[in-house]
Parts: sequence; C-alpha cells; structure tokens
Amino acid sequence: MSETFDPRCVWFVGAGPGDRELITLKGYRLLQQAQVVIYAGSLINTELLDYCPAQAERYDSAELHLEQIIELMAAGVKAGKTVVRLQTGDVSLYGSVREQGEELTRRGIDWQVVPGVSAFLGAAAELGVEYTVPEVSQSLIITRLEGRTPVPAREQLEAFASHQTSMAIYLSVQRIHRVAERLIAGGYPAATPVAVIYKATWPESQTVRGTLADISDKVRDAGIRKTALILVGNFLGKEYHYSRLYAADLAMNTVKPESIALFCLTPGGVALAKRLAAMLPLTCFTSEKLREEGFIPFDGGFANTARQAFTTYTALIFIGATGIAVRVLAPLVNDKFSDPAVVVIDERGQHVISLLSGHAGGANALTRYLAGMLGADPVITTATDVNEMSALDTLAFQLNARMTDLRTAVKTVNQMLVSHQRVGLWWDAELTEEIGQCDIRGFILLMICSGCLNWMRLSASLCVMTSLSFPYRTGNWCPSAWWRELAVAAIRHFPC
Repeated sequence: MSETFDPRCVWFVGAGPGDRELITLKGYRLLQQAQVVIYAGSLINTELLDYCPAQAERYDSAELHLEQIIELMAAGVKAGKTVVRLQTGDVSLYGSVREQGEELTRRGIDWQVVPGVSAFLGAAAELGVEYTVPEVSQSLIITRLEGRTPVPAREQLEAFASHQTSMAIYLSVQRIHRVAERLIAGGYPAATPVAVIYKATWPESQTVRGTLADISDKVRDAGIRKTALILVGNFLGKEYHYSRLYAADLAMNTVKPESIALFCLTPGGVALAKRLAAMLPLTCFTSEKLREEGFIPFDGGFANTARQAFTTYTALIFIGATGIAVRVLAPLVNDKFSDPAVVVIDERGQHVISLLSGHAGGANALTRYLAGMLGADPVITTATDVNEMSALDTLAFQLNARMTDLRTAVKTVNQMLVSHQRVGLWWDAELTEEIGQCDIRGFILLMICSGCLNWMRLSASLCVMTSLSFPYRTGNWCPSAWWRELAVAAIRHFPC
C-alpha cells in the first residue's frame, strides 16, 4: 500500500539534476499525490510535472517573489491540499529552503524536506569520475562566485584553491574567466584539469574539458552561458590509485596483488584473464595451445602447476568450474590459517566464488575486490558474512594484531557472533582511527565507565591494546566476572 502524505505541511522535494528518472522514489510518490505544485520552471525538467495528477494546481515560481510563493503554500495547506515545492537538484544546496522554511514556521505551518540528487552528483555520474580518488584528493569543496548573494570573505576561491582539492563550482559559468584567474592566483596550477557540464543528465547535456589556462576560451566558443557546473581538480586527470577499501590484502595482510596466480583452461577464460590482468598484477597460467603474450604455459600439466602454485602464492584464481579446483587442490588442503586464498570465477565473469581460506587467507576480500572490478556477483558462504557480521580473524588481521591462541578464539567468538550472542569490543584510545577503518559489524562497542554498565551480560569481550598490560591492573578495568565465558586480548603493538 502506497504512503499517504500529510497535507498539513509543505513538502520541499529535490527534483534531481535533470533526468526525469533521477528523482527519488519518495519525491515521485509525492508528485503523484500533489494537489498544489510550485516549481522552479527555469531550472527543473518540467517533464516531472507529468507525474502529477491532471487536476493538480501548478505554479511556476520563476516570476514570483518570496512572499507570493509563501502565500501559495499557505493557501494550499489551509485548504487541506498536499503542497509540493519542487526545486532543482537537492534543496539543501543553493535552494533557499532556509528562508522559505522560516517564513512557513512563522505562520505555524510545518514543512519537511525530501532530498534529491544534486547536480554535482549527476555531473560526476555523467563523466564517470570520482571526486575522492585515492592519493589524489579525499575532499570535495562545493562553492560559488559571489553574485546577488555575497560569499563570506573566508570562503573566497583563492582561499579554497590553496588546498588544490576537488572542487564543484555552482552558479559561476558566466564569469568562468574570473573563476580561472582566481583559482590560479590561489594556488591551483594553470594545467589543472577542468570540466564544465551544461545541464548534467539532461538530453541536451554538453561537456567542455580543458585546463584552468584554456577553459574560459573553450566555454565561450561552446556558447555555454548558464545552467552549467564547473568541476576543477586532478581527479579529472589520468592519475589513479586503487582504494584500500576493497584491497585484496586487507583481510590478512597476506594476499598481495603481485602474489596471485591465475589459471584458465578455455578461450573464454583467457579472455577474462586478460581483462583482469589489465587491472591487477597477476601471474597467468594456461595451456601451451591457448598461451598468449604475458601468459605462462603449464609446467607438467595443469594439476601439477596448480599444486606448485598452492605452496608458493598467497592466492589462486581459477576461471572455470569449482569442481576442477576442488579435485586438483583437495590433497593439499591443510589449515585455513596457512592455506592460500582460493577464488573461482565462471568464464563469463558473472560470479566470483570464495572457495578456500575466506577470512584468514583473504579469499572473501579478494572475491569482493574482483567482483567489483568485473561488475560480478560475489559468492561468499562463511557464516559471519552471510549474517552481515565481522569475524574475529578478519578484525585481527585488519589491525595487524597478535593474539594468544588465535585459532581457539576465532572459533569461539565467530560462533558467538553468528549466534547473536553479546561480544564486546574495547580498544586503546590511540587506536580509534584504525578501528574506525575496520569491519566491526556485530560487535558491541564498549567504554570503560563507572559501574561497568556497558560490560554487563557479555558472552565475550575483545580488548585491543597497545601494550601487554591489561587495563584492569590500573583499577579502571571491569572484573572478569562480568563475562560469562571468556575475555580475548589482542595486542596491536609490542613495546621494544
């Protein structure tokens, strides 16, 4: 049953960047029920109004001043009608929602916001770029030149340019020559890449690329004078580094890209291997008959080569059926803490399967990484992953922490997690940033506090420390009586 929206308030809805299909589902449903729609006709795609009922009242706000807009909203609410204020992109960016909301509040009228897809997001999607390219830029500045609305002195373009980070500049294309001058004066090199996107995601969208040195002339020649976004920064360039978020070695610090062996047995497998090798340093093996440049022929046959690789590489990828990999490697399988990661991919690249050493060996992380590269479905069957939880061995290796009797602790704690028992996690304060980058799903985050209220009724507690000294020796630790089964200690750093 579809949601019925409260007619006693005004609904501010982000219309998205232009493409009529990029409005949110909630925004779409509101338009379907709208009885009064006040829209920014000069900015939004008016095809969105086709979603409204035929009898809905429609008002273009382009020629209206604030008081007139508020009067229309107030009249609609007073009449018990569903009122939608439809604005371009997301209303929180240059949408004047604050002043409209304040005026409605003064009149005792409630209002709510439905977010939308902003132009800077639509532009990035259209260009196929990422603002936060690892080792290039991890920040995005959204700003504009001053116009009828002034810009605070501390937010001048020159000040932002000193960071040389990614930048999205709104409402400024008419003075792009001034934008370029001020960015260069502030610290951006003249060779910094720039892209100007006219009507991002609209059918008539147009993109002009250049540098700060020449973009002004190119935009002028293209005839772009309004409704355009200026993107600036080296994220638009050719430099690129892989993110550590899905790094194949993240789970254990053992799966190194240069230590992955790939095996393929069919022409389709060779084609897929070439795709992967173009994105990741791999050692690729195939038959002499199928061998291409960069591939190594099997030494003594496929089975013999695969078994040799099992003892010398940290990860093995098989392109083909899982049964082939299982039969070849079965005699060698020993222990999940020492066996290499084994991953299987079908030759069409639709499924990536974590077959062996999922957590400790890094096969699960490698599976996700490869699936992301191929646009495939990752197939992971370990219980903690199926239940969308972390695992103790994963966390320990992400932190590069040492543990006493890791094998027993992993078995016990992981079973507790998937059984929905309460497993606490405490860490030394100096490890907060590292913990924040780890997978800690399923753990109960703990704090040392008087009365130990956060520690009660725990089945287990994982304590990550920077020394061998347990905190309870200082008098600030909760007694082990609070834990019904065990306490596990992980040491992040050993003192010299």
